[in-house]
Amino acid sequence: MMKTLIHDTFRHRPWQPRHLRIMAHDLKGVARQPEHDHRTHLKAAIDWLCNRESLKRDGLSSGWTFAAGWQETSAASTGMVIETLIAAARYLDQPELKQEAARLADGLVDAARREDFELADAGAVLQGLLAGHTQLGQAACLDAAHALSLKMAQQLSNRADQWGLHAAASLWPMTRTGQLAGDSHLLEAVETKLHAMLSQQTPSGWLQPSGNEKRLFANNRIPYLHDVASSLRACLEISVLSNNASLRQRADSALRPLMAAQRQDGWLSGAYDDGWAPVSTQACVTGLSQMAINWLRMWQISGERNYRDAAWKAIAYVKRTQRAEDQDATLKGAVPATAPVWGACSRFAFPALSAKYFADALMMDMTNTVIPPVQLKSPGGISR
Repeated sequence: MMKTLIHDTFRHRPWQPRHLRIMAHDLKGVARQPEHDHRTHLKAAIDWLCNRESLKRDGLSSGWTFAAGWQETSAASTGMVIETLIAAARYLDQPELKQEAARLADGLVDAARREDFELADAGAVLQGLLAGHTQLGQAACLDAAHALSLKMAQQLSNRADQWGLHAAASLWPMTRTGQLAGDSHLLEAVETKLHAMLSQQTPSGWLQPSGNEKRLFANNRIPYLHDVASSLRACLEISVLSNNASLRQRADSALRPLMAAQRQDGWLSGAYDDGWAPVSTQACVTGLSQMAINWLRMWQISGERNYRDAAWKAIAYVKRTQRAEDQDATLKGAVPATAPVWGACSRFAFPALSAKYFADALMMDMTNTVIPPVQLKSPGGISR
């Protein structure tokens, strides 16, 4: 681990003035940025996602890092952010964001037809295609989503070693696609893999990694909070789509102990071992925003106020990591992957997904809505 840290440190060039300033701030104490109202933080996150260095003709950058500055555009980041831009267009009264979302969705259709994606990335692309179809009325998006889902189902059956928690979130948009397309075989494939994933769940509710996991803490069989949160969101949303109370209870068996583990200031560890024992002193900020979303969803579903209280604390912590007032235009509105910024999950990085999930959590809390909107298949068609 020390060797990796030294290698990453030199690769990310922390001695540069901008980098030193960021690190010096966290050395004095993490999560100390000014805390504002939801709308101020939301506007900062959306402006950062849509600045001219991030939002380009061929898609959205995957974020900014010490090592590379603005990274290349990513189909996965592009897909995930489309639904966020659609919601923000309404809540911030910026219709141009919806136009950008439509443009990005058009580009995803072509990318889905010509490129081969790993499961996790394919799930993110699928999420964007579904937003294009259900919220923007782009018919080509559903055809592309169905074709991509069939490829993913084939991967699930042929390459079990490529399956892990990092790809579990893909099951949610695959379920949505199967319902929208009326494809029972696709839904069966998802159900089979979902049961396989949940068979790894321990008595404490902890999600045990399986297959060829790509992101594990300190080379141990311990997943980062980001991947755990993604898996729990998939379970929750599939439970809603299929009206499966048992599946919801499975998700809740992890959500409740994480709520109990949360510190009063909103912090969660970047990784937890079986029994929800924290194994990292650093926060996975991306995963913390996702956990806020999960708790908001459980509050919406169950009405239990404890979930919203936990979400509020998580959102407040992430607010204090966002550089909403930074004088550096490159970083103004950015949300780090970890706190402190050199944390193990994705060190020295400000990913697009960190800003996306934070923006979603803010909007869901402000408006008591879901991002993306829940759409259920009924005998009369699709209903919202």
